[in-house]
Amino acid sequence: MSYKGVWFYGISGSGKTYASNFIKSNIDNAFIIDGDSVRENISYDLGYDIDSRLIQLQRILGITKITLDNGFFPICSSVYMSEDLEKKLFDYNILVIRVERDISSARENNPTYDENKDVVGVDISYPKLKSESLINSGGEDFCLKLKSLNLF
Repeated sequence: MSYKGVWFYGISGSGKTYASNFIKSNIDNAFIIDGDSVRENISYDLGYDIDSRLIQLQRILGITKITLDNGFFPICSSVYMSEDLEKKLFDYNILVIRVERDISSARENNPTYDENKDVVGVDISYPKLKSESLINSGGEDFCLKLKSLNLF
């Protein structure tokens, strides 16, 4: 199957940005839509509660649609994922991957977990989703797993 894009989601510090950059380095028409960048430049009006996270997902999806319409391969990342969005992404032929990492490794030098509330993986859990999971065990092993997605 030839996918039109990929969307990574997972807890803060799981390796979504690393995965996005790795995939981008191997696909000529790739365009990264990082949830942190969208939050900083577009969604600065949102909080981190579940309702705000759902709005953030819709904004990233809108940018994804624009990217697809312009012939690019979107590589998206977000901390949260909803059942509704997952279904839409499957309809758009976008591969949805949960990047998993041991929470203690993800917490290392990551201020997101310092006394904040509404943290996905701590205060907010994921709904039951059908997407595949990719365990980030670090380094070359993680790169081999990313290559096995057959996106390039």
